[in-house]
Amino acid sequence: MSGLRTMNSPVPPEPLADFPSPATCSSLRERDDRLQSLKIFAGKLAHDFRNALVPQFGYVTLIKEQAGDDSAVAPFALKLETAARKLESHLDAILLAVRPERRFSPKSCDFSGLLARGIEAWSKGLSEDACIRVETNLADCALVADEAQWTAVIEQLLRNARFALAAGGTLQVALQPRSLDRDQAAALSLEATDVIRFQVRDTGVGMAEDVLRRACEPFFTTHAKGQAAGLGLTMAHSVTRLHGGQLVLETVPHHGTAVTVWLPAHGAVSDETRSSQFRTAIKTERPANLPKVLLVAPDPMLREVILSFLREIPAEVISAQDNREGLKLFQRHGAEWGAVVLDAGLPAIDGIEIWSKIRELNPGVPLILISSRSDAALDARIAQLKAPPAIVMKKPFAPQRLSETVARLILPNS
Repeated sequence: MSGLRTMNSPVPPEPLADFPSPATCSSLRERDDRLQSLKIFAGKLAHDFRNALVPQFGYVTLIKEQAGDDSAVAPFALKLETAARKLESHLDAILLAVRPERRFSPKSCDFSGLLARGIEAWSKGLSEDACIRVETNLADCALVADEAQWTAVIEQLLRNARFALAAGGTLQVALQPRSLDRDQAAALSLEATDVIRFQVRDTGVGMAEDVLRRACEPFFTTHAKGQAAGLGLTMAHSVTRLHGGQLVLETVPHHGTAVTVWLPAHGAVSDETRSSQFRTAIKTERPANLPKVLLVAPDPMLREVILSFLREIPAEVISAQDNREGLKLFQRHGAEWGAVVLDAGLPAIDGIEIWSKIRELNPGVPLILISSRSDAALDARIAQLKAPPAIVMKKPFAPQRLSETVARLILPNS
């Protein structure tokens, strides 16, 4: 696939380190925390506006039915419906960028083939005078991933590179398996040490420091007004984090930008996928008395997504929308609980305090805390909880990983 477009690059790209610098790694957690807050805000607005469209569509339907197609108001009703549908599509794009878990459908896929097809489609759209040299180094890599989401991410990253290479240059795309040590994995906020490294690098003009710092924020764009919504890198970041990975942006002034995606390699499909092994395990162990799992999450969308995955395991899952309701349910069923999943962002009573109350009622119940926070104070409070140790899952996370964790807690042989 090399040589789709050829030119002599006037300035060769400066080499980037194989692993991001300590300064870059240290800023990732701060960036992720900031983005999580912005995404929650953008997602809530988009969700609320989308719900507000429902009665509008209803009233348009009533107008069309009662007035008839030949009525003088019919054209106006059609224009109103068209405008509402356009707004709905924009809101859906926002929700895809900030809440990809709403439509998360992972399966075994050939990631290298997916990337190769994306590059081929992108290259066909280049004009004859593009003067862009394409260099690829794609190792065979297979993952359990959402193909539709990654197709959109790949398309967006290549589109950004094309914008950066308006005056020509080189596009380098690489996909390689890697093995990190524990410190490197922790620096990238990854749990796995066996990873896949996917990089898109251009030799364009690069980005200024202030642009780099905000590049993944929702609605931030350097394109001319009306040319882009500023959701491309937001989506890339959200999808990467949903799959348990990390996205790193690096830029060298006058030499270009590199977007590097680090993904856990636990989904390799060379034999039998981790996902299928999980499903096989839980199907072969069906206890007569199903353990109860309590899920307490205030966000209805997050709760719905988690429930859809928890239903795959042999357990009776009971959900609550706030901490007071969750605590009452826990007290009502006593020692029947096999595990408790709790969103730390709950109102009224702090999540750690609820954990303490639950541990007083049932000291041995496994607890899983979903949290967007990451600081020493939180870690210290978690450490004070009685045994067994609490499990903390940082947002965003792959819902399937949560269901697998719960299955291991209530089914030791899974």
